[in-house]
Amino acid sequence: MLAAVVTVMADVINLSRFRKAKARAEKARLAEEQRIRHGRSKIEKQAVASEQHRMADVLAGKWLVRDKEPEPG
Repeated sequence: MLAAVVTVMADVINLSRFRKAKARAEKARLAEEQRIRHGRSKIEKQAVASEQHRMADVLAGKWLVRDKEPEPG
């Protein structure tokens, strides 16, 4: 009895494309780490800016003499 030999060929892989995809994935992973470590969300930045603007308005309202307008920031 003869056994049938079945050969299975592996998929062809473009190594250049694989290398670039691996580099992109690593770059994305590092970027995510940096965002977590150093970044603030857009909402947090807007909240801080809003609070600074509100505090500037409160301070401007307490001026007794307005010779000149206060500089923002």
